[in-house]
Amino acid sequence: MSESLSAAQFRDLYHGTKASRAEPIRENGLFPQHEPVEPERWYMVTSRKDEAAHFAGADDGAVITYHVPQAQAGEYLCPGLREL
Repeated sequence: MSESLSAAQFRDLYHGTKASRAEPIRENGLFPQHEPVEPERWYMVTSRKDEAAHFAGADDGAVITYHVPQAQAGEYLCPGLREL
């Protein structure tokens, strides 16, 4: 039997994008649209919602929230945007 995680063992991470791209990302996940990409940087996932909103843009931006196990959060954060 696998051990379930409590809510305290998760962390919210955020991705800012254009509103028109938000639903496909929610449905299909966050994948690069263009090649080549730097796998460790293209996600643009941050621990700060305000930072994601800045990247999304003011006019037609959307912020997507991911609930990630705390132990894995560092794997997804973009270098330079880490606040663990």
